[in-house]
Amino acid sequence: MKKLFTSLLALAGVLAISADSVKAEVKLPKIISSGMVIQRNDTARIWGTADAGEPVTVTFLKKKYKTIADNEGNWMVAIPTKKHGGPYMMTVNDIVLEDIYVGDVWLGSGQSNMDVHIDRVSEIYADEVMTDANPKIHLIQFDRNITHKAAEPQTEVNAHQYGWESLSPENVGHWSAIGYFFCKDMYEKTGVPQGFINASMGGSNIVAWLSREKMLEVAPRYVNQTDYVALRMQFRGEGDDPGMKENWMAFDYDDSDWETVNQYDKNIGDIYGQPWVGHLWFRKEFVVPDSLVGRQALLRLGMLIDSDETFVNGQKVGETGYQYPPRKYKIMPGVLKSGKNILAIRLRTNGDPVKFQGGKPYKLFFPSKPESPALPLTDPWIELEGDYKMKRGDLTGGKPALDNQNASVLYNLDINPIRNYSIAGAIWNQGESNADLRTAHEYAALLKGLAEDWRSCFGNIPLVVVQLANYMQRHDDPDYNSGWTVIRNIQRNAENVIPDCGLATTIDVGEWHDIHPWRKKEVAQRCALQMRRLYLGDKSPNFAGPTYESVTFDGGKAIISFKAGTDNLAPEPAGGLKGFKIAGADGKFHWAEAHIDGNKVVVSSKDVADPKVVRYAWDDDPEISLFGVTGLPAPPFQTESK
Repeated sequence: MKKLFTSLLALAGVLAISADSVKAEVKLPKIISSGMVIQRNDTARIWGTADAGEPVTVTFLKKKYKTIADNEGNWMVAIPTKKHGGPYMMTVNDIVLEDIYVGDVWLGSGQSNMDVHIDRVSEIYADEVMTDANPKIHLIQFDRNITHKAAEPQTEVNAHQYGWESLSPENVGHWSAIGYFFCKDMYEKTGVPQGFINASMGGSNIVAWLSREKMLEVAPRYVNQTDYVALRMQFRGEGDDPGMKENWMAFDYDDSDWETVNQYDKNIGDIYGQPWVGHLWFRKEFVVPDSLVGRQALLRLGMLIDSDETFVNGQKVGETGYQYPPRKYKIMPGVLKSGKNILAIRLRTNGDPVKFQGGKPYKLFFPSKPESPALPLTDPWIELEGDYKMKRGDLTGGKPALDNQNASVLYNLDINPIRNYSIAGAIWNQGESNADLRTAHEYAALLKGLAEDWRSCFGNIPLVVVQLANYMQRHDDPDYNSGWTVIRNIQRNAENVIPDCGLATTIDVGEWHDIHPWRKKEVAQRCALQMRRLYLGDKSPNFAGPTYESVTFDGGKAIISFKAGTDNLAPEPAGGLKGFKIAGADGKFHWAEAHIDGNKVVVSSKDVADPKVVRYAWDDDPEISLFGVTGLPAPPFQTESK
């Protein structure tokens, strides 16, 4: 009896241990971890998951904040933060977080020039970075791996293997160079702990960083592209063509619900604004008179792009593996019927907008000498041009992958998961991947949309936009225009259309031969100048170079005025001001003479009697000559047309 009682006690102990082991632990997102910096003078939200109904207690600075996980297992507490300081400790139930600071948190995002690591530029900053350490400056970097999850908003980021780190010579090599220098500058000026979130990816298009909802508002065609890729990812490729499985070529197949298209329409089969890469099926009914039944026929289908299998009344009559060979398919006696007949084409397209090349014969001939039909054929024929019934088959070409050009993928992976994390402001350094002259004009709506989108996540945070640096060749043609010049002007004008927005121009620190210029310290310092103005309310003047505000025209001259606080101009260089162009109503630009008159610049040209538009530094790698007294350059600009 005693032995049985002992066994029961042991079993009870095992069951108790097992029950405890299956109890779900509280889990935190990766951004809420040891080393984090939480935003001062704000509300720090701490969140995570647990079992539904699980009590959660967060302890910070000797205060407890309690909540219960909801039915989905989600929970959140709000911690008011005031004065900066640290390091502190935080506990979340049994989880202990250490080395936490209260200070200013910044989001740095964009493409490769935001992401460029200190290691890439260490040669010119070696003395500084090899010895620098500051436990009050922390950075976290997000992974750049775009997975299939990117099609939908995520609740967890792919944090880099390092997590939150403090500034030290051992860590700084893989830090964002802009993030490093920006935080150092802000710390030196304020003494406040700094946290930097590096959410950037080389080569990324701005559309990748906006939410689906905002993209549908400002540029829906990019959403269509993402949906198209996501659709293609659901297909397994060749061998799954429903047309083959369901006999879409059959004479008696019901095609009443198929789309009617004209064979010469471009972009037949497009879906979500993207070309169909795979099989498209076409059916056409034609009538054969009794007099021609029983004769051999020759089906001419011009040029089909790219390859085809062709059927008549369900019977395969020919195929061609690529677009160029002329389609000449023999129809043997017995295939055609008196009256209604059906031509079916299974076309494999690689995405070309043209499917049926015009200027070629699309006819069914009945040659009198079928063994060697002569051209031109004068024998009876049936016209096959015009409307066809069309239906999409399978997508081919293997599974595509979402990438950094697809709408919303980086918002879904990097922004949505941290939308609850309080920050002080954001720096946006991007534009190279949008600098296609054909579409660069779209950037204005996209940049404004990005600011609105992110503020719906983080509140009314200030935004600093880094203007594209000088890069590539310089051009003698005063009419030269490019995507880079258009993007720069949109970035410059962002201050005027986006509230609480500042510009950091880099037109003098680029390299004509390198899209990733090394001088990141100057870029970061200019970002810090703007952020102190926007975030801290710094009233000191000269936070930027001479920034265009307005133009007036008087007697063949254009008089350029600059924004207050930037209009203290440096003395005119010995050779005079360079890089100015002027145009009249015809829009043709000419090189212009320019000189400083007080705090304005006067521009004119003997070739333009009645000027309407002025451009400055309007080139990929422009000649620049206009600076403020602090040495900061004037951002490139184009005045408004009058």
